[in-house]
This record gives sequence, C-alpha cells and structure tokens, in this order.
Amino acid sequence: MAEDNKPFSMTRIVNWGDCDPAGMIYTPRAIDYAIEAVEEWYREVVGISWMHINFTMGTSLPTVRVECDFIRPPYPRSEIDMRVRVESLGKSSLTLLIDGLNNDGEPYFKVRLVTCYISRGEFKAVDIPGEVRAPIAAYQAACGD
Repeated sequence: MAEDNKPFSMTRIVNWGDCDPAGMIYTPRAIDYAIEAVEEWYREVVGISWMHINFTMGTSLPTVRVECDFIRPPYPRSEIDMRVRVESLGKSSLTLLIDGLNNDGEPYFKVRLVTCYISRGEFKAVDIPGEVRAPIAAYQAACGD
C-alpha cells in the first residue's frame, strides 16, 4: 500500500549494456524499466504476481497501448527512481503512469501503460477480478490519484 500518500517506487540503475553508442539509455529500455516497475508493483502493492494472474486466475494482462515521453537522458550508472501511479481503473482496463526520476526528483522519462484484462482461452475482455481491483483502488485513493 502507498505509505504517507507516496506512490510505490523502486530504484533501477542504468547499466552500460542498456545504452546506445552515444552512451545514453537506449530508447526502448525506458519501457522495459517501466514494465519491470509495474511487475514489482503488482507483487508489492496488489499482492498478486503477473504469473498468478496469467496461470492461476485464467486471465491475462496484455499491454494495449504505450506512450513514452523523454525529458532528459539517463547515462550509465544513473539511478532512476521508478514511481508507479494509477491514472484510471476501468471495468477491464487499467492505465498506469510510471515516472523515471533522477535523485533530485526531476524526470528522465514518463511512461503511460494501458493494460486490459482478458480471458486466456477466449482472448476477450473480462472484468478486473475483485481480488485485484480492491487493492488497486485502495492504492489509487491512498496516493490521491
């Protein structure tokens, strides 16, 4: 749960292998970092892993839209604070905002991920299960989003 109305965050360090020949983070890695943060957010905040959602609950959670705005480039050894917030919680969709921030709280990049809960067998949208919806809604409220 969000403590003191602070969003969930995790630190990611930029490795040399995450960078392009110019020594800046390779563009798609920002989206990878965001997805890693969301996966950890599910475990820590929602209390359910993506593996559980996919293989135990009979649902899946594909990303249906991604937006990424780059503000400044992180370089190797940069520490990035990956913060996850809920923008909207729909009937079957969930929109998350993931900010990649430097140590001063200034943004490197901002990612918006839209996911949709689907049945694995039929590949059709389904309602977000209550055991997933309740902690997400509580987190959203605790963060003031």
